Amino acid sequence: LGITAYTNTGKIFVFDEFVNRFKLKIDLGLVLKRSIYLYALTLNGADAYACTSEGVYLINAHWRKVHLIYYGMASDVAVDATHIYMATDNGVCRISKRGRPNAKWFFEGISIQTVFPDAQTGLLWAGTKHKGMLLYNLKQGHAVCPPSLASLPDKTYRSITPYDKTTLLLGIDGEGVYAAARNGSAAWRLLYTNGP
Repeated sequence: LGITAYTNTGKIFVFDEFVNRFKLKIDLGLVLKRSIYLYALTLNGADAYACTSEGVYLINAHWRKVHLIYYGMASDVAVDATHIYMATDNGVCRISKRGRPNAKWFFEGISIQTVFPDAQTGLLWAGTKHKGMLLYNLKQGHAVCPPSLASLPDKTYRSITPYDKTTLLLGIDGEGVYAAARNGSAAWRLLYTNGP
């Protein structure tokens, strides 16, 4: 899809290298015929997932079909080979990519800001708004509480990004960037926002 940018009003742009500028691909407000707020956009192959003020929408590769897949506010969405994970104020909601209606909830009752299902380790990483980082072992079906993550700040987690085969980067409000071992065995401050 290329370099993608969006506005909070639902306009999504893709960079066109031939004309050296961003081109509007879709205006969700126009398509839905109402005002919406776009919180986050996740690209997965040829599809895009838009977290909006009214739910999560799946947008097809040609930017023409928009389909509501989750009704309710979500702050982040992540996708693996078989499921879609949505960070909500009531936990992480997982639905099948095949459109089956059954949803599974993780960390119910906890406000989640960002989510990352790590296919490499089988761990679901959930960054909360004020309760630190939570882990769930998807292969074994239970929450994991590694002592190494207890030292992480209890502030809002904005991003969980793979850095390499062994490390994730965690963006934390007012704290900077932390690094964590993908298996949850260690975490350390990498970059502090107020200096070294």
